Amino acid sequence: KHLFWESAFVNDLILVLLTLWGLAILIGEEVLVRMDYGPESPGPGSNTTMAVADDRLLIHSAHVGGVKIAFADPPDGWVEARKDSWVAYAWVACKSLVDLWLEYCELRGLVKIGEWNSWFQVHNLVRAILAGIPSLLIFWPDCTPILLCGVFLYWARLLNAYTLTQYIGEELLPIIDLASGLGPSLFVTFIAFGAFTHAFYLVRKASQALWPQVSTDSFAVLITAALPERASDVGAMEFYLVLIAVLFFSVLIMNVFIGVICELYTSAKENAKLVFKRRRAESGMLYLLRSRVIPCHIFSTHVAFGIMIFAGVVALSIQVYCFMDHDFKGWVFWPFLACQVTIVAMGFQQPDIPWVRKQWDPTMPPHYLWFCKQKEQEEDSINSEIHGILQEMEAVVSEIHRMK
Repeated sequence: KHLFWESAFVNDLILVLLTLWGLAILIGEEVLVRMDYGPESPGPGSNTTMAVADDRLLIHSAHVGGVKIAFADPPDGWVEARKDSWVAYAWVACKSLVDLWLEYCELRGLVKIGEWNSWFQVHNLVRAILAGIPSLLIFWPDCTPILLCGVFLYWARLLNAYTLTQYIGEELLPIIDLASGLGPSLFVTFIAFGAFTHAFYLVRKASQALWPQVSTDSFAVLITAALPERASDVGAMEFYLVLIAVLFFSVLIMNVFIGVICELYTSAKENAKLVFKRRRAESGMLYLLRSRVIPCHIFSTHVAFGIMIFAGVVALSIQVYCFMDHDFKGWVFWPFLACQVTIVAMGFQQPDIPWVRKQWDPTMPPHYLWFCKQKEQEEDSINSEIHGILQEMEAVVSEIHRMK
């Protein structure tokens, strides 16, 4: 608890604030670009702007519910508008590089304590891969899949704020940990979805392609229980197949999902306090590992806070300048990266903290962590104790008989 509030809390808070900053600039710049869409845009709120917005919504549409909508190529102006969102992409890409740097510091910290193989676990590898995906925006700024991954990643990282408050953390952790126990149910659902999609494809023969027509219709039938508006719109075999699919998914699969989720949530809720303490301990461990690599005694805490504020003001000033003159400037990557590295590194500047001072001050006396556990008596000791008591009682009884 002392380690978290003195050190790890500051670093977790900084990362959450940088995430909020990235989300704000992603949303803000996208709104500004859409308002100024195209060289002949009459301004926000006009009919032309609304029509353009409607066109964007139809770019990635599909065949849903029996209505066929063809995939459209994005207009040239949309591609240019996406390229104009370069300030947010540069900031997000630099933040991704900072996250990769922190992952590297964690690995180096494990190497220093001789536990390097502990880093090569599934959750660490997944975290490192997800952290590095937004950095690809440096090379492909107009790649929609990379941008979508970055958007979902940033919103998901807001959940990491649960370590900052115990009440919210104990309520959120059971919900966050539900995904880890849904693997078998999702596997059964995937098998059933594949079977019914294959069946729909066979029933329709060559009238529709498997993707996207049959797959999206199968999704609508199985997940949303969408039925044909008229039975005459489909063949008899397909109609009966739709009824069976809806009954199977709505009665069996969905109820299984609800039961599994309720059981997992109840179990996770009972252990929420212990899991929350474990997550805070993991946060403290990450701080200690990274502090073995990042210099933590260069500045005092107050000076480091001032440098952090200065770096934030510099980054914000550059962003405002780039918004005012929105022409692409390749040099902004370097100050963005330098500012974010400075902000994160200044959060580690605590030279007087014992676990930091020990790394640079050899005269510091050692500190120890005491782990106390209640002693449990073994069964043999209990039996011997009872046997000794019985012998004492027998001696007392025999002494009474002699006195008589």
